[in-house]
Amino acid sequence: MISQACDRSDIHKIQDLINSLDISEQLDIHGFLRKIDLEFITTNIDSLEINDGVKEHIVYTILSRTNWSDDLLGEIIKIYQSYGFIAMESLVITAIKQDIITSPQLSLILLIFSGSKAIKKELSKKNLFKE
Repeated sequence: MISQACDRSDIHKIQDLINSLDISEQLDIHGFLRKIDLEFITTNIDSLEINDGVKEHIVYTILSRTNWSDDLLGEIIKIYQSYGFIAMESLVITAIKQDIITSPQLSLILLIFSGSKAIKKELSKKNLFKE
């Protein structure tokens, strides 16, 4: 039903259907939706009045399936600054561990995620940050 509501771009129906589920089912919904549904919900996340944890799970799922790029980092930063989702830090840490961040990205990461001990720790392991 949620997929059908996404196909119709019916934000209110998506919201109602998600909110009608038990919270544990809401938190697992990202595993049952199609990629296109996750993308639609992520694009319209500001319009949905659903649990923030559910939003975070959905956003993390779609972004974690996206290849690392400047655009992805920009989206991660935008969401991190808007919502403070800790899962966005996890995406950055994964990129650090995979050695796929560029020097300009590193500068941006250090600026935006300056308060993240986890990111600093991972950067230190890679000799990219010294306290």
